[in-house]
Amino acid sequence: MKNRFFFIIVIYTLLVGCGAKKLPKDVGPLVIIPVDTDMVLQRDYINTQFRVKDGFTLDLNGHLVNGSRSGGRFICVNLADHASVKNGALTGCALAVGVDNAVPLSLRAPLNGMNEQEGKEYVISLKGMANTNQSVDNIIFSNNTTDVYITRYTSFTRISNSSSSGALKMSVYMDADSTGSTIIDSSFTNCGTSRDKSCVMIDGSSDNILTGNYFYKTKKAIELYKNCGEGNIPRWNGANNNTIKDSSFRDLTVGINISSRKHDRFTSCRADDLGDIVEGTTVINNNYSNVVSSVIDNTK
Repeated sequence: MKNRFFFIIVIYTLLVGCGAKKLPKDVGPLVIIPVDTDMVLQRDYINTQFRVKDGFTLDLNGHLVNGSRSGGRFICVNLADHASVKNGALTGCALAVGVDNAVPLSLRAPLNGMNEQEGKEYVISLKGMANTNQSVDNIIFSNNTTDVYITRYTSFTRISNSSSSGALKMSVYMDADSTGSTIIDSSFTNCGTSRDKSCVMIDGSSDNILTGNYFYKTKKAIELYKNCGEGNIPRWNGANNNTIKDSSFRDLTVGINISSRKHDRFTSCRADDLGDIVEGTTVINNNYSNVVSSVIDNTK
């Protein structure tokens, strides 16, 4: 009887150990990816492959997550409040890292019926509900549609020691009313390969700091602007009080484009009379080499 029981345990262990490794939907405080495999994600598994919960860290431990370019709105990693991802590579994702804001859509909709002052006050209340302090460190991004999407109302996202290559749309998108993000000691090349976009798009997002970064061999590096509004929800605040410093730009068409949409005609939302608001941009101590237009400032 004991031998039979032992045999069952051995068979069960072998089946579990040799079976296909399922990737966790919710990860714990520290997840180490098995050292014997990289991961190829399938579209039909789950829409978001890794949902990193509040305060937790996903450590890729030097491994590659391959999203397989399966199409649709496929997110490889989604970060909740105070969550982070580090030490690995993300490729072939429609969105490599989504910075979640935790604000229900039903609470955002009222903005459409508000005047400018009411809208700004309401945005402040939404920011108080949103997630904060997510981080991306030591990640190699390659051939994703978008690398990092910093969602509306979130604050203090940090991207550090990372690299981006071949992003079809953009490397980093900072959505309206997000604030206080930092991009530091990271490199960007060959961005916006399928769209006329920059590596870093700052869209109505404020008080961000980009420092010690390297942009090279791409068409456009950084763009600051205020989109009129998407989903018929106006964007009341501009891309204000952003700082770009101590960075290098090489082999580009445009380094920094401030108020890049000033001359666009806004006709689709209630914020159209506000135009492309960009105020208080600080650009200091940057180096430009073989750049056609280092800084385009449309606010002057």
